[in-house]
Amino acid sequence: IKVEKINDIKQASGDESNSRFYFNFVSYPLLSQILLVVTLVMSSYYKETVNKRQRVSPVSGKRTNLILTLGHLVFGIIFWLLYLLICIVLVKDFEFNQVFLLSALNSFVFMISAVTLSMLVGKLFQDLNSLSVVINILVLGSSFLSGVFVPMEFLGETTLKIARIFPNYYYTPSIACYGFILSFTSE
Repeated sequence: IKVEKINDIKQASGDESNSRFYFNFVSYPLLSQILLVVTLVMSSYYKETVNKRQRVSPVSGKRTNLILTLGHLVFGIIFWLLYLLICIVLVKDFEFNQVFLLSALNSFVFMISAVTLSMLVGKLFQDLNSLSVVINILVLGSSFLSGVFVPMEFLGETTLKIARIFPNYYYTPSIACYGFILSFTSE
């Protein structure tokens, strides 16, 4: 087995900034915060008394769902922008380069999938006790299985097959591919 230092890998990939390492781990807090807030809003919205009042209001169900969806997306965009700002401020030797742009775009798509997953969980589970259990299982389980905390190279084939049901699985490998894309396009 050939072992390479991380500094050699960074130089070989053409990415001298640490932003790609930041974006590898940002899926965990982004998913956990979006899941927590969206599911809590939906659980309070779908309480029986609020739901009865909503059904007798002149606003249709489709319009109500559209308003809820757009509100959750705006919330997700605000958190996504906050994490981009944190990256710019905290990452040592930050560079506004193609890796940062691709990572930001990838995290934006991940944020959209996190909002839709949160809406599904919020619709299926409305009890606050069951919500906390489901959120912990989804966030921690998907992060461990999908290569956020443990690199995918160390995970077994069965684990990676199970991880395909989570959005983190499709987010994390593409972070590692950006260095290859940059080295390929610079030649």
